[in-house]
Amino acid sequence: MSKPWTRKETNFIKKNWSNNPSRLIAKKMNRTQDAIRCKAAELKLKANNVYHGSAYYSSPKENEFELISNNKRGYIAGIVDGEGNISNSVNKGRNNTLDVRVSIYNSDKRLIDWLHKNIPSSRLCLRKTSTYPNAKKQWVIRIDGSLKAKKFLYILYPFLIVKKKKAEEIFKHNTKYTPTWLSYKEVMKNAGKTIQNYARSGPLMGAMTPAQ
Repeated sequence: MSKPWTRKETNFIKKNWSNNPSRLIAKKMNRTQDAIRCKAAELKLKANNVYHGSAYYSSPKENEFELISNNKRGYIAGIVDGEGNISNSVNKGRNNTLDVRVSIYNSDKRLIDWLHKNIPSSRLCLRKTSTYPNAKKQWVIRIDGSLKAKKFLYILYPFLIVKKKKAEEIFKHNTKYTPTWLSYKEVMKNAGKTIQNYARSGPLMGAMTPAQ
């Protein structure tokens, strides 16, 4: 069970969020980075790109999501199709980069814990509960940041069905900072190879060929 937030802790985050990385705040408060980021989002604190931008949390040199097996990718893609949301907006103040977030909502904490364990760099938050007396708690897994979210969608794309078109829209938005392997053309080409490679071992549930 998560530790309740005190007024002193809340004020500390408000005072230090804009000028310090979440890992440093987490260390001083003896809390996790996920907890600090979720609380900052709840308080609607404005992120500082120096400390909280996508470049701070991820690198274009490696894709940490490649560690996820293909069986798990298919399973996670199905959950994203059914329980997830892919949101995006153009950030004109940051060279027109696309701010992307992938969120998965569910009231089953066992599923949420499994996702959090198997998706590197994911954030786990408790959504604001409903005012209805019998309403269940709902949890959310988030993958934030333009580059990080794109890399996550890259490994899920061959298995997506419902959210496939939305993922394609995001891959079509490129800037001079977008790695070549995350461009729309390369993603489509590699997705086709993925389907061909795994089709040899039997039917692949949820896998579809890229849109022509």
